[in-house]
Amino acid sequence: MKRSTKIALTGILVAIGLLVFFYSSIKPWLTIRQSQPNPTSSKIVQTSSNEDPYNITNTKFDENPTVFVEAVNMQIGSHNLARFTYSNAADTAYSAGQPIILQAGKPATIRVKNSSGMKTNIHWHGLTIPNDMDGAFDELANGSTKVYSFTPTETGTYWYHSHYRPVETQVGNGMFGPLIVKSEADSRYDLDEILILSDLTSAGGMMGSSNDASDMINGQTGENSQSLQLSGGQIAQLRFINASADNTKNVNFPFSVRVTHQDGYALAKPYTTKNLTLYPGQRMDVEVVLADTENQSYTIQDGNASIRLNYQANTKAAKKSPFVPAKGENPAPALLGKVPDFTIALAGGMSGWTMNGKTFPDTAAMPVKIGQTVKVRFTNGSGMMSIDHPIHIHGAHFQILAINGVSTNDNTWYDTYPIKTGTTTDIAIAFSETGTWVIHCHILNHEDNGMMAAFKVS
Repeated sequence: MKRSTKIALTGILVAIGLLVFFYSSIKPWLTIRQSQPNPTSSKIVQTSSNEDPYNITNTKFDENPTVFVEAVNMQIGSHNLARFTYSNAADTAYSAGQPIILQAGKPATIRVKNSSGMKTNIHWHGLTIPNDMDGAFDELANGSTKVYSFTPTETGTYWYHSHYRPVETQVGNGMFGPLIVKSEADSRYDLDEILILSDLTSAGGMMGSSNDASDMINGQTGENSQSLQLSGGQIAQLRFINASADNTKNVNFPFSVRVTHQDGYALAKPYTTKNLTLYPGQRMDVEVVLADTENQSYTIQDGNASIRLNYQANTKAAKKSPFVPAKGENPAPALLGKVPDFTIALAGGMSGWTMNGKTFPDTAAMPVKIGQTVKVRFTNGSGMMSIDHPIHIHGAHFQILAINGVSTNDNTWYDTYPIKTGTTTDIAIAFSETGTWVIHCHILNHEDNGMMAAFKVS
């Protein structure tokens, strides 16, 4: 074959690959465009009320909430948009989902009524609960109700969202809400605020940054979100949840904050920073203590969305933090040199986004014994179709053992972690509940296009 012919054929194959990749990326976006929420009533969700439902400082526990999945007209800034929402009753709704506030060790019974106009389901992201309550494979027909009963064992910041494929369609249009399991220490904060990060647009996982979309904090763009209030001597806990279907969120502070929790779990070594990076599905809790001698109005920024924190100066001494660090146990010494129990290659190709060259449901289930700590190795290439993949595992938290063969010495527990481009990442995980637990990329376009598998725990 002539050199010119080979070059031409190579060019054609590359062009075909790019076209297939582009189509697989925008396919769920097209589905979203074709499946917009269709409100059946004239109700408009107003989000400029003086009440802030995401300030949970004094919110009481409710172990028996009802969640209505609705299509509504939502007032966002100057726009009236059709969106989905999780509301607490037929005549009320929330701009970023109904907060569910639970208590560790207390049984919860949650009724979910689907009035969205389409099929859906609900997943309790980050909670270790029985497999039949996880919700990933449920199907709730329009007009149907399902009751979820479980006892949360871990305190922390979690969230709930649709897991009905294509997931990007429903989550991207508002099917998400916060779920908090409060600890005794939480009651000692002067301000306990949930901050849900999301966006109005979705572009098939191609954006990758919150600066590329119409960002929202607690369901509002710009500075339309509720302002936070804090005085000298007080201490605040801010709970950040990245509920975006596809986009990484970059939160910037005009002051230093202390990061205390990741994905619901306390850190062994809290740290201070002025910037947070949250991949889709991740959560971070931070503490804020201010001591300026003059009143200030600060702005916390995420892309083109922001929220104000109004500070009232006084001479009071700062309170002691109620945060208790985790013990910091890490299985790395025992597992670092072990051959991986499973290896998962992450890739994008002509057949979609794949795990070991397969797309769900053709991906192989990985058998695990309950209580067994297994080592899982992820590889993520650096080719033309490579991208960071925030991997979420249902039913358990995990720790990062090594990246490119080098021990991380990371005591942090994750349920969602970015496998970076061009890296090999080893994790350690053990399941305490039997059943089929899915593992997938939480860029929901990638999940919808096949990057999902499962652990079969027995």
